Amino acid sequence: MSNTTHKLQKFCAESYFETQTQPPSLLADIEGVHKFIQRQRQANRSVVLLTVRVIITGARVMHTELEPEQRDHRTARAQCLRNLRFLDNFSAGTRGATSAEYFLKAGHAVIFMNRQFNLQPFGRRSSHSTNPFLNFLEIDAASPSSSTIDSAFPYSNDPPPMTRTP
Repeated sequence: MSNTTHKLQKFCAESYFETQTQPPSLLADIEGVHKFIQRQRQANRSVVLLTVRVIITGARVMHTELEPEQRDHRTARAQCLRNLRFLDNFSAGTRGATSAEYFLKAGHAVIFMNRQFNLQPFGRRSSHSTNPFLNFLEIDAASPSSSTIDSAFPYSNDPPPMTRTP
């Protein structure tokens, strides 16, 4: 076993994002969010942003490489964690999906961001699947409805809607 000591680097979000390529749809997504928020403001409706970080929607990532002075050397757990880069805690996203439902029912507009395959608002009682059945439903804009759907900002990761064959 080597006695080489490794210098731990502090995590910096700015430097991380500087080294990553931006998603191809990022600028269009940002513009879509701006337009969505502007429409909601014109309708005098508040906007709620639900993300993995604001309201825990499905996951937590904990940075575990701590500086030596930050480590709690009294516990075996801290000694084990220092060998990991990140500890990622996946969950189904039930709290975030539920929160979004309550905000929508209260009349707020919601921007809901979550991990792929996490539960979605109004679909959380269905089975957890990589092919959620709600993705196969279509909205008939011609039929009267008590709710509205703002489709000007579609999810960039969603597959295109399926077309019916006669």
